[in-house]
Amino acid sequence: MTVTLEKSFRVNRDREVVWRFLTDPANVAACLPGARLVQIMDERTFEGEVKLKLGPFGLVFRGLAHFAELDPESRYARLEASASELRGWGDGEMWMHSRLLSEGGATQIELEQSFRVSGRLSGVVATGLLRRAADFVLTRFASCVRSRIESEEVGET
Repeated sequence: MTVTLEKSFRVNRDREVVWRFLTDPANVAACLPGARLVQIMDERTFEGEVKLKLGPFGLVFRGLAHFAELDPESRYARLEASASELRGWGDGEMWMHSRLLSEGGATQIELEQSFRVSGRLSGVVATGLLRRAADFVLTRFASCVRSRIESEEVGET
């Protein structure tokens, strides 16, 4: 069962500041609801944990995420992650594509995110429930990114 969502939003900072923020694993994890960065393996790969509530199920996924593609010139990134639910409910995969477009001194962020669950989860979680959870995660992620980048937390260095 796979769910794909798209979200586009504007951040009032230049593309370079937004790019640095979105390609830092600590920032990505901090803005994903329920996520925790466990370990940075190298500049593109990191281990993390995500706690999700899908209807009556409280789930904890742990796995690896990897920037499969980082194109600083076009400001395009593709993040791929795979994880297993710690109590054996199944596995999950996530792909997030982001493209940054300059709009004067601001940046338009275009995100596409796909989630897939397998194992026992796919038999008990309805597609609508997974879609609502994925939409919640992506909406909160976008809100956090905008808030943190536009705040004093991210400098213009």
